[in-house]
Amino acid sequence: MKNILRISASLVRTVPVCLALSTIDPLARWVGSESTSERLRPIFNFAGAVGVEGEEDAAVTLLLALSFLLCWGITWGGSVLLFRRRSRLGVK
Repeated sequence: MKNILRISASLVRTVPVCLALSTIDPLARWVGSESTSERLRPIFNFAGAVGVEGEEDAAVTLLLALSFLLCWGITWGGSVLLFRRRSRLGVK
């Protein structure tokens, strides 16, 4: 049950985190650079991306996946810290 709550909390937070990450100018410039495009070429080929729009779709999908993993880690870490704090205080 706890895992379902953690995953659903992560899913709810994924899009806002993705939007927040995409507004960071240095990150947006790095993602749009030619060197990053070359590094992500295997992912683009795996996704069957054709042209700039296909590459953008693959990059956004990758950013969403990374945002979900980030949110999941924060949610999981927060619940572990909360559990430890409650167990130290003796709260059930």
